Amino acid sequence: MNMSIFWSLIVIISAIIEVATVTLVSIWFTIGAACALLCQLLGASIQVQISIFMIVSAICVIVSRPLARKMLHGNITKTNTDSIIGQIGIVSKKIHDNQKGEVKIRDTYWRAQSLNDEFIDVNEKVEILAIEGAHIIVRKV
Repeated sequence: MNMSIFWSLIVIISAIIEVATVTLVSIWFTIGAACALLCQLLGASIQVQISIFMIVSAICVIVSRPLARKMLHGNITKTNTDSIIGQIGIVSKKIHDNQKGEVKIRDTYWRAQSLNDEFIDVNEKVEILAIEGAHIIVRKV
């Protein structure tokens, strides 16, 4: 097979994969193969072409991967709801057995369940451990 065709196929296939996935998984190989194709057109040996492909692809990964990861995942910001985890609340309706009670946190009332189905009486302080659906999981402080 002619190396021009080989490198062109690598460029095309990796570009199609990149466009299809939009997750920056093959763009580096597209660039590396394009550089190897350029080397082939300039008359470089197969060993040089393969070396250029590997070196350019590796450099592209090393340089751009942290930036790509940051751009794709962004900054994860807690929502107002997430921010109550770890906070202390006051029980406003007792929590017992498998029965949900109610806890007041920052002027908001939440349906609450205790972590180990323990009894927690009104006016006791609790720590918010998690949010499950529309209620919170708490434990006595």
